[in-house]
Amino acid sequence: MDQRKYLERDKSNLLLFASKLYMRYSILLIYLVVLFSSCEQRVTKKFMLISNPGTVVDLEAKTITVTQTTAYEFKEFAIKDEGTVRFSVSTPNGNYTLELPKNGYYLINTKTTDTVVGSYQDYVAPKQDYTLLSQETLKQKTDSLINLMVGKNISEVNQNFFIPSKTASFITENLDAIFVAPYHSMTSLEVKKGTVPEVYRFYTNTDVRSMVEKMQELAKPIKVRK
Repeated sequence: MDQRKYLERDKSNLLLFASKLYMRYSILLIYLVVLFSSCEQRVTKKFMLISNPGTVVDLEAKTITVTQTTAYEFKEFAIKDEGTVRFSVSTPNGNYTLELPKNGYYLINTKTTDTVVGSYQDYVAPKQDYTLLSQETLKQKTDSLINLMVGKNISEVNQNFFIPSKTASFITENLDAIFVAPYHSMTSLEVKKGTVPEVYRFYTNTDVRSMVEKMQELAKPIKVRK
């Protein structure tokens, strides 16, 4: 009887020990799951690529292979790397390197034939059904576009950008910003949860040149026949 009593007591102690061990390992497992979840990599950088159709981007190898084609192609990419990220760009006309030194949203222009320009745009402000522009206002807008096209008065304060070929330009720290690519249109946006969308509109210099020519034509004085 005594031996059976001792065996039952040992069995009870063993079960209690196993139960405590299970609880400890369960807590440790939960801790590790939470730890790894918190350490999951987040997106640190994004970029819009303006390039030739068929351009191949390898985010792992950090390479951009530009094809010998015409027209335009616009793609967006997200990166989870901290620190400076370097892309090796290969084109039919030679190779070069682009750097993304800090976290944020970039625009990369690998087109060999055109410069990209752009600026911050307020798409939330109410739009009038029509707007009458004086000759002076029209001239000011035309001069502003010409300055943008040649890279004048470009600054972070002005929130405008001049992005030549083979260039990566830092635009904003806001990874939720919206980029409107050249030849794409947007008229308005809604404010969501009290947050005003941060929007940047980009054009090619070819497109801006065409806009300037039309505005200059409108600014010409009207000849009245006597």
